[in-house]
Amino acid sequence: MKKLFKKIITFILAFKVKKLLKKSNCEIIAITGSVGKTTCKKIIADVLASKFSVLESSGGFNTPLGILLSILNEKQSGFSNFKKWFCIIKRAYTQNINLPQKIVLEVGVDKKGDMKEILKIIQPDITVITKIAPAHLGKNQFNSLQEIFQEKSKLAFAAKKMIILNQDCSFLKKIKSLKQKIVFFSKKNQQSNFFISSLQNEKNGFSFSLKNNQKTKKFFIPLFGDFNFSSFIPAIIIAQQNKIPLSKVANIFKKFTPLPGRGKIFKGVNGSIIWDLSYNSSPLATEKALSILKKIPAKRYLALLGNMNELGKKSFAFHKALGQQAACFCDQIFFVGTEKNAFKNGVKNKKPLAIFPTSKIAGERIKEILKQGDLILVKGSQNNVFLEKAIEKLLLNKKDINNLCRKV
Repeated sequence: MKKLFKKIITFILAFKVKKLLKKSNCEIIAITGSVGKTTCKKIIADVLASKFSVLESSGGFNTPLGILLSILNEKQSGFSNFKKWFCIIKRAYTQNINLPQKIVLEVGVDKKGDMKEILKIIQPDITVITKIAPAHLGKNQFNSLQEIFQEKSKLAFAAKKMIILNQDCSFLKKIKSLKQKIVFFSKKNQQSNFFISSLQNEKNGFSFSLKNNQKTKKFFIPLFGDFNFSSFIPAIIIAQQNKIPLSKVANIFKKFTPLPGRGKIFKGVNGSIIWDLSYNSSPLATEKALSILKKIPAKRYLALLGNMNELGKKSFAFHKALGQQAACFCDQIFFVGTEKNAFKNGVKNKKPLAIFPTSKIAGERIKEILKQGDLILVKGSQNNVFLEKAIEKLLLNKKDINNLCRKV
């Protein structure tokens, strides 16, 4: 019944959205990838907003229904509430909706066929793909990275004007049949359209230099982790296409504020620092975050990690590897989630490890452990983990609770 109800709602809203898009001259920028797409969407929207009217998709609205709600500028779903959906449909069909000059959308896919449903609604002018990495490998999802690539690459083939790709991703550099539309960026290949050099971690973020057309420009982003560069380069490429000066882009980058759970830095109790990556977790993203830890000045390096969901049959192996990585990069480790045995197997008593039944209890215990100069990384998936509940206990300023990701 729920599936049928969802299909009916999607059909009704899609009919309205298609009519709006047909009448409008707005440009659609669609971002997909296994990591970094939300940050990429936000910074592209921030840069474009310096010159144009922009609509940016809300929160986790990256499914077909979420994309429809975003274009209609709805901030919340109706979930299973018929009355709420009726109000959303009523607004869609009775209000005068004027679309902006630019629409920036995050596009997510969980299984085969999802992209086809999304492309029934939108045809992007510009497609951005950040990277292909392990995610959504659970039951009734994808069976391999190749399948993830094949599904996400459909968004590239749908692009009308430009495709922006990370050339350092072995999968993405295979897309050659659309050569006339592709703009590659890379930190490895100097022949790339946009070559990134001098990529380095700094005390309060990371910086890089970008070479294009023999010109080099330096950028700084107040975000831990130089691996985030692939989320920011597309914004520079799109800015150049829209004649937005790079000096203005650099200033926007300096003021960048990540979305909740995606890299915010908080003051913690007892003089500690909290690096909040609690919104989601996957093997590659967590490995990158751990590897950056000791490049950030601190007295001790701690990590509160949670389950990486939707990894299917490979989940044990991925969590064992995560334990091994955590033991390499951390002085003390904490874990919440059902894959505790796999994680413990990876740590193998190499570093102090505490496993907690819930995030709330984890926060209460870790609060007693944190010391002056500690840096704690918090990263895990949402469902059945919700590490923001631990962060609540660790915050020095309780007002910062409003800057944590979603609650249940």
